Amino acid sequence: MKKTMLLMIVWAMLLQGMVSLKADSNLEYVLSFDSHTKDTYIVKKEIQDIYNELVYGIQKESHTALVLQNKAYFAYKEDIKVAWRKGKLHIKEGDGKGGKVYGEFREESMCMAEVKPRSLFLELFD
Repeated sequence: MKKTMLLMIVWAMLLQGMVSLKADSNLEYVLSFDSHTKDTYIVKKEIQDIYNELVYGIQKESHTALVLQNKAYFAYKEDIKVAWRKGKLHIKEGDGKGGKVYGEFREESMCMAEVKPRSLFLELFD
């Protein structure tokens, strides 16, 4: 009985650790394209842009909940269907029999100023 209780406690602690690790990682997606789609990059970029607009200014811990509540926004065209399965956002365009893309949403950081390279020698001779 004591061994069983000890195993249950260890198992619960392991599960808690896996849940906390999952919360720190980025949100994953599966993008299934239509068999006739040739502009796959445009669809992927549009989905990423929607994600960036949705989570802009929100803490990372709330991203998953926000995406789950607003997953209809990812269906920006009529032939796109969105579902949440096994901890991933599944986005299917058309028949979904074309290529598949697996990935993680990336969060865009603030715009940074472009760094212009400087040269000491060019400044001396100007």
